[in-house]
Amino acid sequence: WMDPPMIYEANPTVIEENMVLFHHMIIADSSSRTAMTLGRSYIATRKGPVCLSRHEIDLIRC
Repeated sequence: WMDPPMIYEANPTVIEENMVLFHHMIIADSSSRTAMTLGRSYIATRKGPVCLSRHEIDLIRC
């Protein structure tokens, strides 16, 4: 369900300038059967990653 490249230890893929990456994690609590996910998009630049996401990682309630 994710497009490569995936970010993980020892991945041989080199992150190059202008690549866009989606960094996310899933937190799950099996005892209460709840889960949440946080995610942000970044573009790789010569000076380092630049966040493209417009919202902070605080909880958004709709």
